[in-house]
Amino acid sequence: MRTSKLYAPTLRQTPAEAEVPSHQLMLRAGFIRKVAGGVYTYLPLAWRTLRKIEQIIREEMEAKDGQELALPIVQPAELWKETGRWEVFGEEMFRLVDRHNREFCLGPTHEEIITDLVRNEVRSYKQLPLLLYQIQNKYRDEIRPRFGLMRGREFIMKDAYSFDKDEAGLDKSYKDMYDAYTNIFNRCGLTFRPVEADGGAIGNATTHEFTVLAETGESDIVYCEKCDYAANAEKSELKPIVAPDEEELPLEKVNTPGTKTIEAVAEFLNTPIEKNIKAVIFQNEKDQVICAFVRGDHEVNDVKLQNIVVKIENKTIVYKVQYSDGTEINIYPIEEKLYDDEKESRNKWKEIIVKYVTSTYKNFYNYTIRKMDPVVCEIINQFAKRYNKNSAKILYNYVMSFSNHNVNVEKLPKIIYNLSYLNELEISRNNLRTVQKIVKNA
Repeated sequence: MRTSKLYAPTLRQTPAEAEVPSHQLMLRAGFIRKVAGGVYTYLPLAWRTLRKIEQIIREEMEAKDGQELALPIVQPAELWKETGRWEVFGEEMFRLVDRHNREFCLGPTHEEIITDLVRNEVRSYKQLPLLLYQIQNKYRDEIRPRFGLMRGREFIMKDAYSFDKDEAGLDKSYKDMYDAYTNIFNRCGLTFRPVEADGGAIGNATTHEFTVLAETGESDIVYCEKCDYAANAEKSELKPIVAPDEEELPLEKVNTPGTKTIEAVAEFLNTPIEKNIKAVIFQNEKDQVICAFVRGDHEVNDVKLQNIVVKIENKTIVYKVQYSDGTEINIYPIEEKLYDDEKESRNKWKEIIVKYVTSTYKNFYNYTIRKMDPVVCEIINQFAKRYNKNSAKILYNYVMSFSNHNVNVEKLPKIIYNLSYLNELEISRNNLRTVQKIVKNA
């Protein structure tokens, strides 16, 4: 075909929606066109490129005895409920109900489907090992699709599934895939690093992500230039913090008026921020309040916290604190063994908790949760039920960020409007009327 007949509509100007260079170039060069948020049309040049990448993938997968198949995009809820992941995926999963009122979803991944296929068809260990893969569209209802194809609601994925008769076979299959991915990335001419990663809803065993190094992207990684260690932010481990060898001063209560951040507290007390303890409050899907304590200059990693909460039931050291009003909290130290002697570790943790943690949480409970306007709480609850749960969560966190929580009904509409103007809440200008009605009817 002549170039003059090529359909590749180029753009002179960069669209305002394109933030990162890759997105800008693909739009301007006539590779893709946006249909909706996170949904794109692949134009001929992009499709030819994708086909070449797929061919590289197929060659490397077949070199490891991989067999390609095509699994259905529409998946029955029963399989997902059997594995317990129907709830785990939450709002990221596209769900639908057919005319017979049966629940389905658009596949965000295919572990359930492929496992059901193999368990019904493979009759003997002699049929193993088995490596099946596909290259297919996946669907995830991202909260905020961005960066073009990097974070979309519809995207193409190569997913492979190995079935082995023992753990030795599993290790070999994993190594084969590690080598195959290395070859794929090398053949595509990419600068990359395989990094340790969190399996998330896919699995919690050993996991590696092959990450392309770039100035802009979706993930932060840490790696050592002197060794092979590399991990993403959700998996990377922090070195043990060694306390400075200095005299411990007596504990005293100090008022910190008007200090809404840990930086402000540190400045007010004229102390280094790393010598402060920061309390970060979360609320999970079970309406449990989780208070995570970290060093003042550190941030709480949501994924790590979720993993810790899941493992909490297996903790051997649990401290229960009950206040005179009946309020009870459970405290779970992440690093259980401070000393080789278990009894010494327990005694040290009791000392730390009594001195710092319980007093901090008690102050938060007394002066934050109880002082929050109950009408404001009800408005946020109604907002979650009638409009948008994610926006309600952001609104809740913002209101909770006020140190004295002097937020009343009159102030709330202005707060909501300002947050929506800053694109923090997913509210269009037209739908602000809905918010005003919620506030009015509260």
